[in-house]
Amino acid sequence: MRNVFLLLCLLFCSVSNLIFAQYSTDSARIYLITASPGSETYAAFGHSFLRVVDSSQGYDEAYNWGTFDFDTENFYLKFATGKLMYYLSINDFFYSAEYYRRVGQALYLQEIILTNKEKYNLINNIQINSQEENRSYRYDFFRDNCATRIRDIVVKSMEGKVVFDSAYVDKRESFRHLYGDYLKNVPRNYFGLNLIMGKSTDSIASISDYMYLPGHLQNLFASAKVIDSTGVRNLTKKPVQLFPSTIEVSSPPKLLSPVAVCFMFFLIVLGLTFWEFRSKKYFKWLDICLFLVTGLLGLLITWLWGWSLHIYVHSNLHIIWASPLNIVAAACLIICSKIKWLRFYFAAYAVSVILLIMVSFFVVQELPIGSYFLMAAMIVRASRLFYRKNEITR
Repeated sequence: MRNVFLLLCLLFCSVSNLIFAQYSTDSARIYLITASPGSETYAAFGHSFLRVVDSSQGYDEAYNWGTFDFDTENFYLKFATGKLMYYLSINDFFYSAEYYRRVGQALYLQEIILTNKEKYNLINNIQINSQEENRSYRYDFFRDNCATRIRDIVVKSMEGKVVFDSAYVDKRESFRHLYGDYLKNVPRNYFGLNLIMGKSTDSIASISDYMYLPGHLQNLFASAKVIDSTGVRNLTKKPVQLFPSTIEVSSPPKLLSPVAVCFMFFLIVLGLTFWEFRSKKYFKWLDICLFLVTGLLGLLITWLWGWSLHIYVHSNLHIIWASPLNIVAAACLIICSKIKWLRFYFAAYAVSVILLIMVSFFVVQELPIGSYFLMAAMIVRASRLFYRKNEITR
């Protein structure tokens, strides 16, 4: 009796799969949808999701792996430490498309060319992923996000081997340069992001890694080939624009760029230091502000290095000039600057920053140009404090 029951179960599953496969083959179409970069910071890299359509059944849904809940407890803390959970959400496609049209982002539709079995595989894998126990995942900006999830589930569902065009780029770039291309019009964001990103960000991205960015996912899918028993075929059809972007892109004034601002800041610090020598005065407030602010930045870098699951904020060389010990130095300047060891701290600090500048052209972490002017300003003030023997000797 037990064997008969098992046989009936297997027969039922086989029939169900056959029905679902036939349903998928006859009527369903699956598309990669790509949204162009938006005006908000979180939308600067664009977005990717899948569209599953069955007009005969009145089914047209968008499957979005980039969903998160703003109401999550300790949202910003979890986001910074890499503990924020993202999940797969399912929405009406036209509702989703209307959102992107309203905010001004262009939307591109790209049909994925699938055999009967591959279509079944992909729909089945999506359904498994959409189950409550499977829909959440820990977000990783470079390795596991809304775009890479689509790449992986499509490749997994294919019966043949998916080959991405290795000639897509003449020279492969680092993760830092790849996201930098999307932040050209918001250089302050690029500068700030580079201050907290560690040396892992400068590793060279593989062709597969490029697809963490929606625009590269779209382009690489468009040029990809599928090799199977029947021969070689395209992975997708050419992208079709559903509606254009209405976002006006404007470059910020060059005088307000991070490089220009940091350079002007260095000139101000240098000018104030020269004024000190000429007037025989000491601007104690300047050193307190400089070492306190850089110390707080160093504290943030240290915290991210030690507590964040994002490995790309680890091993950050900015911690040398933005040292958390600068907070202690600033506190000592406030309380009592006549501390013997404090003078030698400034000497050691200045030397370490000079060495960082010297070796920065040979190490794996790329430092933003503006940070060199900040480091130069800190060297000037640390050297000034070291040579003030009458004030910091006892």
